[in-house]
Amino acid sequence: MWSSSLTDSTNKGKLDIEAVDLTTRLQTLTDILECTTKPIIFDGDTGGKLEHFVFTVRTLERNGISAVIIEDKTGLKKNSLFGTESRQELAPVPDLCACFDHRISLC
Repeated sequence: MWSSSLTDSTNKGKLDIEAVDLTTRLQTLTDILECTTKPIIFDGDTGGKLEHFVFTVRTLERNGISAVIIEDKTGLKKNSLFGTESRQELAPVPDLCACFDHRISLC
């Protein structure tokens, strides 16, 4: 199953720009996990700040989430439904590698 940030945002009447906090999104996951044992993939948007991402992953693990997907973009999330109106730049590969190196070093 896919836990979409777009769905969570729309459900709360907010824009899909990482405006729904992790605690609220975790409650949605808890609700879903009450009804299924299927693996859940969490849409992590940009992952937020590197220093915080480690804790996000740990929290998702504790809550039984199977995987988290993060976007390889710089800056705050901008919904791709805006098309070319919203310029989006890819994060440099070393920055993405640092994210995973940082996660592994804290395990």
